[in-house]
This record gives sequence, structure tokens and C-alpha cells, in this order.
Amino acid sequence: MKERLQLDGGGFRLGWLFLGWWLLIGIISVTAVVGGAFVVAGTGIGPGAGLMELVPVMGWVFVAPLSLLALIVYPWVAVAFFRWFVSRVRTDTGTGLACDARVAGPVFAAFAGFMVLNTGVLLFHSRILNLFFAYVVNPAITWCFLSWFVRNTTVGGVPMRMEYRMAWAYTWRYLVVVLSVLSVIGWIWAGPWLLRWMAGQVATAYGAFSYALRPGRFFKYVVVTLLYSLGVVTIPWAFVYLNRRLIGGVEITRPQA
Repeated sequence: MKERLQLDGGGFRLGWLFLGWWLLIGIISVTAVVGGAFVVAGTGIGPGAGLMELVPVMGWVFVAPLSLLALIVYPWVAVAFFRWFVSRVRTDTGTGLACDARVAGPVFAAFAGFMVLNTGVLLFHSRILNLFFAYVVNPAITWCFLSWFVRNTTVGGVPMRMEYRMAWAYTWRYLVVVLSVLSVIGWIWAGPWLLRWMAGQVATAYGAFSYALRPGRFFKYVVVTLLYSLGVVTIPWAFVYLNRRLIGGVEITRPQA
């Protein structure tokens, strides 16, 4: 028997909830990154050292503590968002997903290190270094975070698992998708291809995960989302629309009784 995942809840209400989460995470992220940039620049390291001349006093007295506070809060807010998002997903038979991810010491250090690392890279105005972090390092780290979240998620009370060691396998596939955009139409096939591979990496005794969305429908959903986003203020609802369709492409084949 096959079950499909679906995003639960009305689109209008979910759009407002997503907007609230995005504003909260966005404000915290910008505060942490911008404040961190001034702090690092104040040490006189790298080409960004001149930044402190803009706020010679406030950079240390106000910006630095505020950035540190945002950096401390960010992991809890990000994990809270993911737990909330997972709680909105269930199968078409009513089986719910639940995430019990908690921010412990190593997890906090990983989140904080990730943001500090990206801030430091931005200060060194090296295009090669920025590209390397954006398309090689960050995707690998993102996969590790995703694997950690999946390992703390259950479907119908049954644990799920995703391997950390597949980070580089994900990275080169991610690069293929990025490069496929240059071909104008290649992403229509590359996107579902990556999603199918990712679904296949989820292991659980509940059933076998697979991805059934066809390139044609993937193209349609992306185009509708882009058109939906032209209003700018409609972006959160466009995000709900796209995620509802993409999540609906995930199938779980239950083992025979």
C-alpha cells in the first residue's frame, strides 16, 4: 500500500504563519551576520577592516552584544521552525510526522560556527572563496543539518534515518542542479532527479520513501510559484503553494503485513 505526504492546514492561515516565522528568522539572521561582520572587522583582519570606521563606538558597545544575542537565539528559533513545519506534515491516511530535535551543546556549536564561518568568508572579498563556500561547503553542511533533523523525526511514531556520510554525494548532485539552470530548461529534469535521490536516502521501518513528481508537473509548480510571487507580498502564500505540491510528491510504500 502506498501513502502520500501532504501539508496540513489552510493555505491562507499557513501563509501568515510562514510570514511570521520568516520575519523572525530573517531579523535574527541579519542581526547576527551584520553584527558579526563589524566585530570581525574591528579586529583589523581582512579587507573588511574598514567597516568599523562607520561605527567606531557603537560597533562594540551596541552592535556586538546584539549580534552575540542573535547568534545565541538563532539555533533555537531555527529548530523551533523546523519542528513546527514537520508537525504540519502527515500522510493521506492521517498518520502524522513529529520532530523532537533539541538544541544541545554540539548542535549549538555547529549552528553558531556555520553562521560565523559564513560571516568571515563574506569579509574576505574573494569571489573564488565565496563560490566555494556557497556551492561546496554550505550544501555539505546543510545536508548534515538535514540528516540530524531527519534522525530526530518520526512518522507514525517510527524513527527515521538519513546518513551524514552522504553529504558529498548530495553536494555534487546539488551542483548539477545549479549548473542545469544555465541550460535554461535542464532544471526541469534535474530538480525532480535530486528530490528522488533525497527521498531514497530516508530509511525507516514505516515504509520505503520515494518521489513521484514528474518533470512536467515540477515545471508547472515552479512557474505558478514565480507568477504568484510577482506581487511580493504574496511570496509566503506562493511558498505554501510550492511546498504543498512538492511534499505531495513524496510516497511511502508500506511493507506487506
